[in-house]
Amino acid sequence: YHWYYQDGSEYVWEDETTPLVQDLQPGEKVSEMIAWVTAPPTDGTYTLVWDLKVGDTWASTTSSMNCFDESVRTVEVMGGRLTYTDLTKAFNIDGMSETGSVSDGDFDGKGTSFPADLAPPYATSPFTPAGSWLPSEKSGPESQRRICFRWGPKEGKAKNFISCRGQRIDFAKTSGECRVLHMLCASSGKDVAANLRLIFQEPTSESEDQYSMQVSAWDQPPAHGEQIAYLSYGRHTPQGPQPGTIALFHVSIVVKEPRKLIALKLPDMPELKIAAITLEK
Repeated sequence: YHWYYQDGSEYVWEDETTPLVQDLQPGEKVSEMIAWVTAPPTDGTYTLVWDLKVGDTWASTTSSMNCFDESVRTVEVMGGRLTYTDLTKAFNIDGMSETGSVSDGDFDGKGTSFPADLAPPYATSPFTPAGSWLPSEKSGPESQRRICFRWGPKEGKAKNFISCRGQRIDFAKTSGECRVLHMLCASSGKDVAANLRLIFQEPTSESEDQYSMQVSAWDQPPAHGEQIAYLSYGRHTPQGPQPGTIALFHVSIVVKEPRKLIALKLPDMPELKIAAITLEK
């Protein structure tokens, strides 16, 4: 079998194989068999493609393949290494607008917003891989697509971004140990350098660690090593849709000592906007 990310890019081409339970003549079928399969370790929506292998050759790669050589299934992987944070109660601005009401959103304080029609969440899944449909420096298990984010609502005047004003974001009690904190964010002004306080649950009390991060402006190429997680070639303004590339970036913070992360203290920096947070254990 082969695994693919939601946008069709390859995750794993070949893993375990399961021998057919009997020899087959042309036109014969196996009505039932048990096959070994290992799911990707990170949560998300994947495509599982069953294929037939003869010797070292996969049937799907030959010029004589037919429609019965592959079986395609959509698989939702859950209970892996990722925890999608629900930021619904923390969202305090609407940074998206629909085509029919382009003045509804305001990401930058000037009435400019992301086109909601082209932004996640998509109908196929509420969780969207970072960098979907974009070129990637790494493929397979090392691709940034292995990290999915839970986006906020985008309809009407629904709030879908956090403008950082020194607030504390509490995570669910079931969040568990955190090894890497992933953020989907951008600055609505100039590039920013921010300090975050990660609050951990120790055996009997809470402890805080401070981490620094740099985030690029949403209308400029990434300048601090961030990966582009979402890209739009147009924006909405009070005057109507306008051309111009805007983006959200994938920023990762590696925790020094993996522990149970219970909260995040944001900086007082309103130009720093956060769309989603995913915890990786």
